[in-house]
Amino acid sequence: MPKCVIVRCDGSVNIVDMLQTKASEFMKGALTFVGAVPDLNVYALARQSDVNVSASEAHFLVRRHGEPLFFESNVCGDILFVASDEDGDETDVDVEALKCCLLCAS
Repeated sequence: MPKCVIVRCDGSVNIVDMLQTKASEFMKGALTFVGAVPDLNVYALARQSDVNVSASEAHFLVRRHGEPLFFESNVCGDILFVASDEDGDETDVDVEALKCCLLCAS
């Protein structure tokens, strides 16, 4: 089963083994893409109800070298990171590379 990464509102990061078809059930609601880390073929998903909140409510805005990693900047809820290969098939998130990308963000 593919490895995904969930970043919770409280800042905790967990690795979960899950098929992407179960993402809505896991996140308890309808999901939308909130961005990507193109270098890693990783996509960020959040509940639709947690997107486009005011900047003061948003808990997660990642920037790398001054450029946003995500195309939705104001996300209030948990964020699920999933990955796919060049053919679009689901695959493991490169957890260490993603952590580095998130931790190295400024």
